Amino acid sequence: MSDDIAVDVLHFFQIEIFNKVGYSKEIISHDYSLSTGERALYSDDADEILAKFSKVFNVSFKDMQWNNYFPQAGIPFIPNCLLPKHMQTDHNDPLPLTINMLIASAKAGRWLYD
Repeated sequence: MSDDIAVDVLHFFQIEIFNKVGYSKEIISHDYSLSTGERALYSDDADEILAKFSKVFNVSFKDMQWNNYFPQAGIPFIPNCLLPKHMQTDHNDPLPLTINMLIASAKAGRWLYD
């Protein structure tokens, strides 16, 4: 790793997201969002990548409100009123989870938002 955490974080996500899914000619930017936009990640993929990010950059996500960024998908063909709470669809729009947020958190060593 270099002395510049921002460069290291950008490089990490360039490899983990873009290069692995075939977007290697694109350059990841500071305002790229993992949770919104055309190239938003699925919740499971984001969880896996952020777990690795946490280990590499020693960032604690214990205070992160995951559902703010990746709302519960639920079971689309069954109405919420028939499902237990933990299986219901959350119809809120996800908040952007940006590379800038992850850079700031990497510098602090913990999740800074929510």
